[in-house]
Amino acid sequence: MSNNSFDRVAEEYDATRPIPRGASEEITDTILRVTGATQATEFLEVGVGTGRIGAPIVERGHRFTGVDISRKMMNEMLRKLPGERPNLTLVEADATALPFADASFDVALTVHLLHLVARWHDALAEIRRVLREGGVFLYGYEEHSADEALREVYTQWDTILAGRGVQTGPSGGNLQDVLAELKHQGARLETVIAAKWRAEITVGELMDLYERRVYSRFWRLPDDVFSDAVADLKEWSARRYPSEGFALSGESVFVLTVARHWASV
Repeated sequence: MSNNSFDRVAEEYDATRPIPRGASEEITDTILRVTGATQATEFLEVGVGTGRIGAPIVERGHRFTGVDISRKMMNEMLRKLPGERPNLTLVEADATALPFADASFDVALTVHLLHLVARWHDALAEIRRVLREGGVFLYGYEEHSADEALREVYTQWDTILAGRGVQTGPSGGNLQDVLAELKHQGARLETVIAAKWRAEITVGELMDLYERRVYSRFWRLPDDVFSDAVADLKEWSARRYPSEGFALSGESVFVLTVARHWASV
């Protein structure tokens, strides 16, 4: 199994990375609006996962192909979409070697993918290859702003890891590098805020998510380093907050960078 495969968290992925229903509808509306989608539009999502973004598009009746290296993640998407879905195709494949002919799709979409792909330039080249002339590429991501108490947890975690000589960061392309590459290749970029929502989690719930290692940024840490770091974080949080039920909160913003005139240059 690839280090970047989400098989290990497939069954709990949506529960640990929730998008409220209203925000999900806003994201879908925005995607269809900025792409000018019709029932004839062919969508491709590379890194489709559990269909957090793709499933609502399928439910609107659009023709949709999803690609992922994790069959378990895609099986979770199928559970959301029971019955026959002739407008949906799911393919187990790598982002750097898409099994499609040139110029096969009108819209290509990635969300939280390229920072996980070491050969992200190759993945971009493949997406560009399979887009039709005049096609649109949507690069989606979430920006998180934490309230003071939650920021303290994040800062303490980074401090604990730094004390062990560990630095975490993307294994693939970061946001700035990807956008710079798209511009370099001639794409015209537009940034669209698709949805905003606030989320709340207790200290105990957050410590549980850390301990269960549900986030991909933890997976590359050596097991012993991770276990010791989590123990230190839990000890610190027990001293810092009055109880495990203490509420932490923040805001999530779903952003789409719309790349036009990219496939034709």
